[in-house]
Amino acid sequence: MSLIKKLRELFQEENIKITERVKILDSEITLNVNRIPSLEDLYSFLKSLPERDTCNISFTIDLENFYVFSNKMSKEEQYEKYHSFKALLDEGDKVMVKLRISKEVENQSFSIYDFDLFLDDLLSLNTMQRLETFSMLLKNQNHLNFDLFDQDYFLLTNTMSFAPQNYTNHGQDIDRKQKLTHCKELSVFYNFEDIYLLPEDFNVICYDKCDSLKESFDQMSTLLSLIYISSNAIIKGEVLNIQITGHKNIDYRYNLDNVYYNEIINEIYFWIYSDSSYIDKALIARNIISLHCRYADLLSLDEKTISSIQSNFNLYLKNNVNQYIDLKNKLSEFICDIVAKTGEYSMIMLENLKTNLLAIFGFLFTVILANIVSEKPLDNIFSKDITILLEFILMGSFVYLIISVIEFNFKFKRVCDSYYILKNNYKDVLDESDIENIFNNDQLLENMKLTITKNKRIYSVIWLALLLGFIVCLEIFGTEPLFQGILKLIFKSFTNV
Repeated sequence: MSLIKKLRELFQEENIKITERVKILDSEITLNVNRIPSLEDLYSFLKSLPERDTCNISFTIDLENFYVFSNKMSKEEQYEKYHSFKALLDEGDKVMVKLRISKEVENQSFSIYDFDLFLDDLLSLNTMQRLETFSMLLKNQNHLNFDLFDQDYFLLTNTMSFAPQNYTNHGQDIDRKQKLTHCKELSVFYNFEDIYLLPEDFNVICYDKCDSLKESFDQMSTLLSLIYISSNAIIKGEVLNIQITGHKNIDYRYNLDNVYYNEIINEIYFWIYSDSSYIDKALIARNIISLHCRYADLLSLDEKTISSIQSNFNLYLKNNVNQYIDLKNKLSEFICDIVAKTGEYSMIMLENLKTNLLAIFGFLFTVILANIVSEKPLDNIFSKDITILLEFILMGSFVYLIISVIEFNFKFKRVCDSYYILKNNYKDVLDESDIENIFNNDQLLENMKLTITKNKRIYSVIWLALLLGFIVCLEIFGTEPLFQGILKLIFKSFTNV
C-alpha cells in the first residue's frame, strides 16, 4: 500500500499535501480533534515504515503547543507523549500535523515512497546536481536498490535497480571500486572525489514505464563516458572542459545540460574498459578520435570512428603477435617438460622393483651355484642360515618399498609445485583466459596424476605380492624359517595364557 493511502486511512483525510525529495519526504495535514488517530494506529503506521528511515510526526495546536512522535521512540515513550498531548485538546481545536521521513541507504537499499514526486524533484535538478545526488547515494555501494512502495515501475542498470520492494534481480555484478580505480588511472578527472560515478551506473539494461528517468540516465551515461575517454576533464559550474591528447591535442567545452546521449561514445568507453588492455586501448582510441574530431564535434562520433579504433587496435596486436606467440610457445615447452618429468617418475617404482628382484635372484643364484660346487650339491639349499638371511633380505625389500613410495611422492609433489608456481608467475603477464587456454585448465597434469597414481598402486601391489610369495616359499622349503618360529612362539604364548 502506498504511503498516501496509509496516511489517508490513518487520519481519515483525503486532502493531504505531500512532497518527496531525494532524501526527505514531507507531508502536511490539518485535522479536527475527532480525527486524531489512536496511539495503536499511530504506532502501527510508524512500524510499517522501513527501520532504516526516520519518521517524525509533529502535532501543533494554535502554533504553540508542539509534540513529536517518532518511529525511533519506544512505545512507552510514545504513550506518555500521546496522553500529555491529548489532555491539552479542546473540542473544536484544529491540529496541524506535519510528517517528515528522513531516508537513508542501508543494506544496499533506499526508499522511494512516491515515485512520481521523487522523479519530479530529481528531474527538476540540473545535471550537476543529479550527478552529485547519485554520487552521494552510491558512495561505498557496489549496488543500490531503490525500493518503490507505490508503483510497479521498473528500471535496471549495471549497478542500480528501481523496482517494487523485495525485488532481487540486481543486474550485472561489477566491482565499482576497481572500475573507478581504472578510470582514475587512465583519465585525470578533477571532480573525481565529488562525482564518484561510472557510466555503468546509468547504463540502462531494461526498463518499464520509466521513459523520463531512462532519458536522464542515458544523458549522464554519455557524459561520464566522455569524461573517462578523455585525457583530462574538469567541471566548472555547469561547464565541462575536456582535453583529448593523441596525434593532435583537441579541447572541447560543453554545457552539462546540453550533452546528449550518443551510443557510440558509450560503446567506445565500454570497449576501452572491457578488459586488462584498457591502457593500450585508450591510447589508440584517443589517437583516432583526435584525428577524426579535429574539426568535428565529439558528440557527432559515429560507427566509422569505433570501427577505425578497433581496426587500429587489431593492427597493434598483430605487431606484437610474434612476441605473444613466442611467449606461448616457450610456456608450452615448459609445461611439456614438467609433465614429461612427471611421467618419468611413474617409472621410478618399476625400476626400483626390477633392481630389488635382481638383487634377490642374484643372491639365490649365488647360493645355488655355491651348493653345486660343494660336496653335496642341491642338498639342503635352504639351510637355516640361508633361510634367515633370505628373510632379512625380504624384510629389507619391504623397507625399500616404503622408502621408494616416499621418494616417489616427494619428487612428484615437487614437480607439481613447480607447475603451479610457473602458472602463477605468468598471471601478471597474460590474462586469465590465456593462461587457462595454454595450461588447458590443468587437464594434462590431472590426467598424468591419475596415470601415475594408478601405476604406483599397481607396482606396489606387484611388489608386495612377490614379497609375500617369497615368504611363503621360504616357510614351505626353508629350514627353521624365522617367521614360522615367530608365529609359533606367538601362538604358544596365547595358548598358555
